[in-house]
Amino acid sequence: MRTTDFASLFTAIVAAQGAVGCGTSKAPTGTSAPAATEGGSSVDIEPTPRSSAGDDDDTPSAVASSSAATGDPAPTSTSGDAYRVFPMPASHVRGDDYCVDGKPHFGPIKPEAAFAYLELVRVTMGAEIIMRVGQMCPEGGDAKACRAELAALRDRHTRRGRRFVDPTQNGEHILIVRQREAFVALTKDEELKAFFGAVDTPTEALFWALRGRYRLSCEGGANMNRKPDGYTLQVETGHTCGPGSGRYRHELLVKTIGDTEEKGKKLLEAGNPRCAVGRLPSAAAATREGAAAAEGPTRVAAMLAEAAFLEASAVVAFDELTEELRELEAPDALITWAREAREEEVRHARLMGDLARDRGASIAPVPAVDSARPPRSAFAIALHNAEEGLVRESYGAVLAHYQATHADDPELRAAARAIAADETRHAAFSWALHAYLAAHHLTADERRAVAQHLLEARTELRTANHDYGHEVGNALGMPPPEVAAKLLDALDAQLWGAIS
Repeated sequence: MRTTDFASLFTAIVAAQGAVGCGTSKAPTGTSAPAATEGGSSVDIEPTPRSSAGDDDDTPSAVASSSAATGDPAPTSTSGDAYRVFPMPASHVRGDDYCVDGKPHFGPIKPEAAFAYLELVRVTMGAEIIMRVGQMCPEGGDAKACRAELAALRDRHTRRGRRFVDPTQNGEHILIVRQREAFVALTKDEELKAFFGAVDTPTEALFWALRGRYRLSCEGGANMNRKPDGYTLQVETGHTCGPGSGRYRHELLVKTIGDTEEKGKKLLEAGNPRCAVGRLPSAAAATREGAAAAEGPTRVAAMLAEAAFLEASAVVAFDELTEELRELEAPDALITWAREAREEEVRHARLMGDLARDRGASIAPVPAVDSARPPRSAFAIALHNAEEGLVRESYGAVLAHYQATHADDPELRAAARAIAADETRHAAFSWALHAYLAAHHLTADERRAVAQHLLEARTELRTANHDYGHEVGNALGMPPPEVAAKLLDALDAQLWGAIS
């Protein structure tokens, strides 16, 4: 089974439930599910190509609010090749506080140079467009070639960042513009200064702060003031996870000419030296205990914080698995797939964390990593993969597909839609990993033990509490217990039962 077969299977399982449960179902119907084979031996190791930050969609990971370049009100939607632009009225900005709902406000810009389209891309271990203005491709032109040109330029300038930038930091910011008929990435200070000219709007000052790897402080009110020689911003750096870590606030002067100068720095919060971004597979129990302890002002906020915690925990798990696959001399395609899954988990953690914090929750640190732990054996990897991959990842993908069509909250529905596609690939990866280990590393007795462990994991999942209550169920689109049981029945019949 390829990833596309898993997508067909999972959407068919959800579609079979119709509109039962929370929200209004928009699931596709009439999709036939593929049959699984014993041991997962029919699962292809080659991953299906995935979407990138360049996709023209309106999911939270790809689109951020912006205002028209001139400061005039932008249309709430456009047609053809133009991006949808969501203006944020200046009235939403309170005094000198340039954050709205805990996020930086991107308002008007007044660049010196003319342009037809502009986008600002934030790069860590993933890439997301946080601001875009104008029409991507000219009317009457070759839209497909135009999009391909932009996608190639994005990939060229974000590939290194996705691979090497620390996801706990603020990341790189790449400015891409279309001037005349060509796209260009402005990466050098002199190019950016020529484009912007004088820094004469708060958004331009914010851009130069972001370029310096700072992030705007959205806690404590006033964070930006106009000065005779530029703007003074309250910004932050750092994180609170790991030895020597800490979160700092800086007073940053962004000068009219685009240069920056720190005017002050203070420690806001000392880091936890025993924390790590991610989890060890052997620490799964402690990880779940930490997730269960997530808190928020509402149950919805707490569940989003729990989801963010678990997504962050998966990041290092995939890092470790990648190294273990290298030790086993696994196929390059399988190693690449694991590495791509790690990047996707970074994006999920950031997305769910933003949703949780927007609703007043905080994200707990994940358990510490023992760097001295030796790589696991192929049998140990297979046992863990049976529970966390074949069972929980597969059900998690189905659950995300269900939420994407049932959540009442449109923001959460869009987030689930974005995550569902990635989690489907992760499920397909888990089955490909199972097939590889079974065929090349496990004895007959070990294969039987893996199958028994999968059965135990299925039983544990089935006996778990799936009653989330009316409020949470409606907001998040969680299936009620009777529907959850049917989803599990379908996975038993069409996927898990094949290796019992």
